[in-house]
Amino acid sequence: MIVYLYPRAQILKPYNNNNKIERRGYHRDTKYESIKYSFKYMSQLVQDLDDETKETLCHVPYLQLVITSRYFHKGIRVNEDKLLTLAVMDLFVQYVYPALNSYAKANVFFILKPKPNKEDLLNPHKDGEIIKSLSKTAFPLTKDDDSLIKKFDIKNYVNTLIEGLLEIYSGYYVTGITIRNFFEHDIISPIPVIDYKSRIYGLIECYYDNENDSNVDIKNIRPKSLRSTKKVYLNNLTSKKTPDNPTIKPFMVADIETVVIDEIHVPYAIGVLKVYPGVKVLTDDIDTFYSENYNKNLFPKFEDRSQKLMLDFINRLITITRRNSKYKMNVIYFHNLSSFDGLFLIKHMIYNHQNYELKPIIRENVIYEIAVCLGKRVLFRLRDSLHLLPCNLDSLAKSLCPELGGKGSIDFSKVTLETLSSMKDELLTYMKHDIRLLGSIMQNFQKLYFEQFQADIVDFRTLSSLAMSLFRSRFYKDDESSIYIPEDNEEEFIRRGYYGGHTDCFIPKGDNLYYYDVNSLYPYIMKESQMPGGKPVWHSDLSQMDLDDIYGFIEAYIECPESIKRPLLPYKDPKNNTVIFPTGKFVGVHFSEELKLARKIGYKITPLKGYLFNAIDSPFEGYVKELFESRLKAKAEGNAALSFIYKLLMNSLYGRFGINPEYSKTELCNESRLKSLLRGGPLINKRRLRDDLYMVSYRCNTSPRGKESPYKVKKTAAVQIAAAITSKARVYMYEHLSRDDCYYTDTDSIVLGSPLPDKLVSPTELGKFKLEDKIKEGIFLAPKSYWYSRESSQEDVIRYKGEGKKIVDKKYYIDQYLDPSRTQKKKVIKNFKRDLETLSIRMVESVFTFRVIDNNKRGRLIENGIWVGSIPIHIIDFESIDHKGRMIINQLIKERDNLIKKINNKKNDDEKDDSINNKNIMDPQNCQKNEVNTANSNLSNKTLNDVPSDTKTKPEDSETRPDSESQKLDLSGWSHERQFGKELKDNLGKEPP
Repeated sequence: MIVYLYPRAQILKPYNNNNKIERRGYHRDTKYESIKYSFKYMSQLVQDLDDETKETLCHVPYLQLVITSRYFHKGIRVNEDKLLTLAVMDLFVQYVYPALNSYAKANVFFILKPKPNKEDLLNPHKDGEIIKSLSKTAFPLTKDDDSLIKKFDIKNYVNTLIEGLLEIYSGYYVTGITIRNFFEHDIISPIPVIDYKSRIYGLIECYYDNENDSNVDIKNIRPKSLRSTKKVYLNNLTSKKTPDNPTIKPFMVADIETVVIDEIHVPYAIGVLKVYPGVKVLTDDIDTFYSENYNKNLFPKFEDRSQKLMLDFINRLITITRRNSKYKMNVIYFHNLSSFDGLFLIKHMIYNHQNYELKPIIRENVIYEIAVCLGKRVLFRLRDSLHLLPCNLDSLAKSLCPELGGKGSIDFSKVTLETLSSMKDELLTYMKHDIRLLGSIMQNFQKLYFEQFQADIVDFRTLSSLAMSLFRSRFYKDDESSIYIPEDNEEEFIRRGYYGGHTDCFIPKGDNLYYYDVNSLYPYIMKESQMPGGKPVWHSDLSQMDLDDIYGFIEAYIECPESIKRPLLPYKDPKNNTVIFPTGKFVGVHFSEELKLARKIGYKITPLKGYLFNAIDSPFEGYVKELFESRLKAKAEGNAALSFIYKLLMNSLYGRFGINPEYSKTELCNESRLKSLLRGGPLINKRRLRDDLYMVSYRCNTSPRGKESPYKVKKTAAVQIAAAITSKARVYMYEHLSRDDCYYTDTDSIVLGSPLPDKLVSPTELGKFKLEDKIKEGIFLAPKSYWYSRESSQEDVIRYKGEGKKIVDKKYYIDQYLDPSRTQKKKVIKNFKRDLETLSIRMVESVFTFRVIDNNKRGRLIENGIWVGSIPIHIIDFESIDHKGRMIINQLIKERDNLIKKINNKKNDDEKDDSINNKNIMDPQNCQKNEVNTANSNLSNKTLNDVPSDTKTKPEDSETRPDSESQKLDLSGWSHERQFGKELKDNLGKEPP
């Protein structure tokens, strides 16, 4: 590590200015706007900046990264954007430009701190700092040809970024600035130290626009290879036209079998089968390649024979696709390509078929497709059938081709290098059966789907894209109920309110329980509920609106009393990204309809800001209704295969709307593309595979109109739809999971101590509960970790989330329930550990420590040493409240306290009057006068009781003014309704003005 600690440049005083600029008001903006950037005047500005500066530092962790910082004595207000811009540019001039000799980019961070403020009732002595990046990604300092972008343009861009902070952080102080500067090649080392004169002239260049050079819009600079494509983006989801003469195409299915050598899986057999529409799938049509069939004199090593069979397999695929080009047979399905077969195929192609180009689609480390190209022509595509039919092969066979039986079985422990020859027939029979099963499953799926919907499954990579295409082509009417595609800022805000299902363990042990599932919970919500429609409207202050008048996604200040034992509203724990359902006080983004229920059950809700939508009739009603009715009909006719397909399609549409536009992407690329990616943003990982070929992982953003992203867009992502569906599903389930006898819940299922009413139960009706199991005894340790015995079967049900799921048993659950602190260590063998970086599958043996899976969503309730229940976690979190939200809450607290003060003053005045009256009664001379006063007082009291008044209060509420500490955190006196909440409003008799 190389570290340079540079003191700031020596301050010279080439002039004597008696009219030094005063700190107050500072008039800096006027000065900067009208300045003529002479050496003398820039020196004055720099002198002013240095007076504010405590120190500047330059740190070089390695020769392609320079970190430079400036810290201030007291801080500079964010509103003084011109001075802050100068401070940033001065760091560039002193420490970055002198070292720059190649392509470079920078990211600027501000350390922000609010001024201590007694008016901030949430936390008047708050001293926490916020580190804020001015831009989402680093911005370039040079063009693609490594020539410098004008300092004038860099200065303007930095100033624009700083102005963007004003709305959110107005009133904050900048106590420090840090710039991370990234260079394509090693910098000049050590960084040259510039003198004072060079520093001033360098800064003058930042403020002088040389008209002979063209200006550059920094935010639009992109690598050349990504900048040429122009796209037109749509604001709304569009309907899709069905082809006039749709056809279906043939395809292939394949499978790879492996043997473990030195804990690494190596292929010993591979087979492929051509599948034509309407042609029966036969085992004899399968082409097989087996390692022990090759001449051991030519290939004495097993590894060589393994490479040979893979080579022959790829050549066979090329031959088949060329001979069947008129049928467009170029898709080959493997079941579990992503986690198994795909890694062998990518590794083999990289090192043994260098004349072909691989174009894999890998997102979040999941392989969706591997396209093999020769020049610009795609030879064939390797795909994962598991993404179209997300079930294991045995279950799929029972649903789609039961006549072939289930998946075969084999004792893999007997498969070794020594037994490959003797077990050849058994192993090939096993592989061929799996290939035939997969071929028949995919053929039947293709046939049934085409007959019902006139589309070919081969045209789609995933089930969700298949469902989306069906919805858009047959059911969606974009002229009647349009679905809006959110822009970047809308997407980012609304996604904060997308939480998923409610999973919790409430009671750890019970007998004679009832396990219910909802019949298609999400489809039911999609069919029956209104959805957010149209373009949303941003409201920066919702504190004056009644929650009943709000429909959309809002950031709200939330109070959940500890009396609520089963909280409704989710909260994402920033420490571990876990969604919990706590009591306490926090700020979050939620769907308005869920907040309305929360208010009814005792929450206090204060809307702060958000995006408001129109409530429209569900655009999914026809889709869900037709599929559900068709499924019932198929089941009644005994057509299990068709019923299975309808179920898959019905349950797969919702998730497509919630696709996150930000994800990790992995690609194979050459060095030129690698440089472009380096310039485009930070890489997650990179690995050199061979000369001029790299595997690179990076963060990708496919937002619809995001200027930050040159990548392809997700034209169907509408997170408000997915978030609304999951929110309303939680509302639907809350009535049942909030019961005292609810032991466990997971999204659409509940375990109860007593049965549901008959009117809520039906095995077939959409949205009603189906009795899944009657439980004799059950233990529920944590979400997705439970055991129970069934009345209807001798086979127990075990669910365990973690590495040891294959070796836990009933005894484990009993022991852990009796002693939650108990731990035990066991050896666990993971037969198929995937390593995308090395493109290998390993068998790994490890020692696993068994303990109760930490239930970090609720706390254990122990009585007399026995684990009897759980309690919600209590939190207080104000960190996510921005400056404007804090101002709104403080204003509400002030108005509440002023009203309480007014009530108390009125009460004191009344007591004083009563005291005077009592004293006058004792004076005989005033008896007649006292009688009149008493009558007037009675009349006044009667009026206060019967007529609404701003100053009326109840006796029991007379001592409601909180002390100074409770004013900081306790907002219990107000809620969503205007400023103060229902309790005070009732006390006053009418809503405060």
